[in-house]
Amino acid sequence: MSRRSLVLHAGRMVGRTLRSYAMLSVTILLSFSFLLGYLVFTDSQLHNSYKDVLHQDRHVVSFTGSGIRDPRMDAVLRETQKAGQTHQMKLLYAALGEEPLSLEDGSTLMMLPQAYFLPSQAWALYDQMNGIQVHFMEVEWLDGQPHETVHLEGNQVIMERSMYEILGLGQMERPQWDLLVRFLPDREDPHGPEKTTRLSVEVVGLIDTEDGQPRQDEVGDYSFCPVVYFPMSRLQTLPETLRNRLGYSWYEVYYTDAPEVAAGTAKGMNITAFSIYQRQNAALEQIRTEKGNKAVIAAAMLILLGINLYSSFRNALNDRKFEIGVKRAIGASSWSIVRQFLYESVMVMLANILLSVVLVADVALAYKFVLSRMPGKVEQFGAWTIVISPYSAGMFVLCAVSLTVVFSLIFAYQSTQVEIVQYLKAE
Repeated sequence: MSRRSLVLHAGRMVGRTLRSYAMLSVTILLSFSFLLGYLVFTDSQLHNSYKDVLHQDRHVVSFTGSGIRDPRMDAVLRETQKAGQTHQMKLLYAALGEEPLSLEDGSTLMMLPQAYFLPSQAWALYDQMNGIQVHFMEVEWLDGQPHETVHLEGNQVIMERSMYEILGLGQMERPQWDLLVRFLPDREDPHGPEKTTRLSVEVVGLIDTEDGQPRQDEVGDYSFCPVVYFPMSRLQTLPETLRNRLGYSWYEVYYTDAPEVAAGTAKGMNITAFSIYQRQNAALEQIRTEKGNKAVIAAAMLILLGINLYSSFRNALNDRKFEIGVKRAIGASSWSIVRQFLYESVMVMLANILLSVVLVADVALAYKFVLSRMPGKVEQFGAWTIVISPYSAGMFVLCAVSLTVVFSLIFAYQSTQVEIVQYLKAE
C-alpha cells in the first residue's frame, strides 16, 4: 500500500474509532492548552511589567541633589567622558509657590507649578514627577515648526498641556500669562512675610505628563502640580534677594556610552543617581529567572503528560486488538500496521495541539474584547498586551514535536507486539 493510501486509510480509521481516541484527545487538548496558556500568561505578565523600562534608552543616567549644584559632579563628568562619549544637561528645579484660581463651579484651584530652568540649549526634557523621561521631540511647539533641540530664551516657557487648557491660553493669539510666584521667607526671619513677584511668560510649547491632572481634596477644592520649563537666563533676571529665597534642587542628566561608569562613580561619592540600565538589567535578570521556571514547569508537564499519554494510547490500542489480528491474519505486514498507527497517532496529536492553540487564542481574544468594554480599567491599569516570546514558542513546539514523535512511535511499535492468535482470541 502506498504512503498516500496509508494516510487516507489512517484518517478514515481515526474517524471510525473516534470514541477510542476521545479520552486521549481530552488529555492532549487540556495538557497542551494549559502549557501554552501558562507560557502566554507569564510572557505577557513580564512584558507588561517591564515594557516601559525596556523601551527606554539605557544610555541615560540622572543625578540629583539639593541646592544649586554639587561640585563633585565635575569629577563624575570627567570619569564618564573618559569612558565614552557623553552629552550633559543641567537643570535647576524650584517650587514656585501657590497660584490660587477660582473655577466656574465656585471651587478653588491651587496651582503649585514645578519650575525647571533649562540651559540655553537642551537635548531632552526631564520630568521629576516620573523619574527619567527623555522626550525626544515630544514637545508640541505652538509655532508648528520642527525643532531639533529644546531652546528657550527671554520669557518663553514650555508648559504642561492641562495647565495651558485650564488657564484658557489656547484662546489667545499669542498665549501669555502672568505667573504669581510666592517665595519662601528669609532664612534669618522664617516667620516674616512671604515675598511675591510676577513672571510674565509666553508659552511656546506644550508637554504631557502623567501627573498633569487636577486632584480634588476633601473640601471640594483642587490642587494641581504642573510642570513649567523656563530658560536659565530668566532665573538670572530675578532680584537677588528673591532669587536666593527659592528652594532649589539640582539635576544633571547624562546621555553616555558608559552609564555604568557614571552611576558607579556617583555612587562612590554618595551622589543620588538613577540609571535606566540598572532597571533594565534587573528586568532582564527577572526574565532569565522566569525562563528557568518555565523550563522546569515544561519538564514536569512533559513527564505528567507522558504518563497520561502512555495510558491513553494503551487503552486505544486494546480497543483495536481484533482489527489488528484480522489484518495480520489476511497478510498485512508488521511494517504496514506500524505505519498506519503511526499516521493515526500523529493525526490525533497534531489535531489536538492545533485545537489547544485555537483555544488559548480564543481565550486571549475574549479577554481583550472584555477589556475593551471597560475603558475605566484600561485607563487605571493600562492596556494589557498579550504576547508570547520566541523562547516560549520554541519550548511549546519542542514539547509538541517530541511528544508527538515519541508516543506515535511507541504506539505504532506496540501494535505489533502481540501474537495474531491472542489478538483474535481477545474477541
